Amino acid sequence: MGLDAVVFRNAGKLASTYDVKIVGVDSQTGEAQVAPGDSARLPRAALVAVRYRLGNLDEVARLREVIAGALKDPKSILMSKVLYSASHSGDVIGTGEVPGVRRELSVLMSMADARLDAFTSSMNELLDAAEAEQNPIVFV
Repeated sequence: MGLDAVVFRNAGKLASTYDVKIVGVDSQTGEAQVAPGDSARLPRAALVAVRYRLGNLDEVARLREVIAGALKDPKSILMSKVLYSASHSGDVIGTGEVPGVRRELSVLMSMADARLDAFTSSMNELLDAAEAEQNPIVFV
């Protein structure tokens, strides 16, 4: 059990890259639904732009402790939407929240704390993908 996050590939890019018909897009996650006849031509992994495991139960608890001490903001996006639990699913960080998360990550990166390196790197990659794909970060 642990915390994983994904950014789904942009439906328009997916359709043009793989020449498939998109029959729907999940309004919350941005996940594209491909026409049944076209799904055979599309590798399952193609639907996901990027996926990261942010940590298991113990790692998320450790991150929560370190980051809470560093950010000291009860309304922190990282604390309230990412690290509040090690097993939440279906939650999203919308594209409009990306700048706020980047600000919080810059504080963490300025600490030069090796315990945060993998987390900040993964979150930055997720944020980059969210901007590139114009889709939210989704916790699965």
